[in-house]
Amino acid sequence: MDDSTTCRSFTAGACGHACRCQCVCEAATFSGIAVRSSSPTVGPVLQQVFPGRGADGDVIIVTEQELPGLKALVEGFTAMDQRATRAAIVRPDGTFDPWSAGPVEMVLRRIETPWFPAMMNAQQVRFDFQPIVDAETGRVHGNEALVRSAMPGLDLNPGELIEAARAHDAILTFDQVCRTMAIRSGASAVSDDGDEPGDTGRRLFINFMPLTIYDPAVCLRTTFAAAAAVGIASDRLVFEVVESEAFPDIEHLKKILAAYRERGTKVALDDVGSGNTAVKFIDDLMPDYVKLDREILQRAVATGGTAMYTGLTRHCLEHEITVIAEGIETQAELDFCRSIGVELVQGYLIQRPAAEPLIEAVSMPVTGSGAGEGDAGEDEGEGEGDRFRLPRAA
Repeated sequence: MDDSTTCRSFTAGACGHACRCQCVCEAATFSGIAVRSSSPTVGPVLQQVFPGRGADGDVIIVTEQELPGLKALVEGFTAMDQRATRAAIVRPDGTFDPWSAGPVEMVLRRIETPWFPAMMNAQQVRFDFQPIVDAETGRVHGNEALVRSAMPGLDLNPGELIEAARAHDAILTFDQVCRTMAIRSGASAVSDDGDEPGDTGRRLFINFMPLTIYDPAVCLRTTFAAAAAVGIASDRLVFEVVESEAFPDIEHLKKILAAYRERGTKVALDDVGSGNTAVKFIDDLMPDYVKLDREILQRAVATGGTAMYTGLTRHCLEHEITVIAEGIETQAELDFCRSIGVELVQGYLIQRPAAEPLIEAVSMPVTGSGAGEGDAGEDEGEGEGDRFRLPRAA
């Protein structure tokens, strides 16, 4: 750690690693950023926008006042040019540490989110809960924990919080804090199996990012300790893999899911895509639940091209994997899901996220009634922003 950052308690984290799993380093004051690009197209552009600051390929110092212009410029870069352009924070005395350089987009986001270290070090996060219910009866199978900022005046969705965590190189801390605090906050949401037929009790669905778990046996220790501390049995928890298909190491992901299952929990895959890749992905991991990409559902209902969604649903059911239809916004989507045998549903048509988990059964719209058609609104609680959410266990 260089002297461009400060940290009150940089110690080995609770996961046992000598890493920033507890404290997020707070950025010190700065005067600008140093930018350098190896892209043959970006260098001349930087020289043109910020003239007189060195030859093409040299480091260019961009002042704090000029950062909005740099941000607008970077937003127009191709993905390749963004990767080729790196930056480092410039201290008030004009010096900078080139070894601390990172992607320019990430450094700009770090500067834009100075509140993040304070939020994480004080663990100022809270959770809303959105139910997952039986498609026919409305019985609550579980509640998904959706992370929110608890800092006054900071109304951000989970996607924005995750991007801030990445910018501050604190995704490990963010994921661990969210997992443990979701368990503490959602303790009242769970229940054991009931006496009535089909009553499987209520589970708590918790999202996690597999890239944060190096050694499952060590990294998940605090997660299960949190569950034990509030009296939640492991079989009441469902851990949902965020960005599952984007994770490159399928063998390591298998080890993580196996570690969860060894403790009696269920696992789910979120936003599973389409085609043969999705089928192979499901077959390799054999999760307890699958949430299909909601865009596939919306497209199927809107266009009538239902083969893909139906095929993936049937494939899961044949392998005794429960499908959760997420993002249900219209009666037509609910009717379609019921017609192909989807057991569990989640979305604004059913219930919006709320501070308290839902316990009582939901009054479900009758098939073909048209109730709620089109009134879910554009800000669907399970969209790109809500990446810390929930599913169901068999």
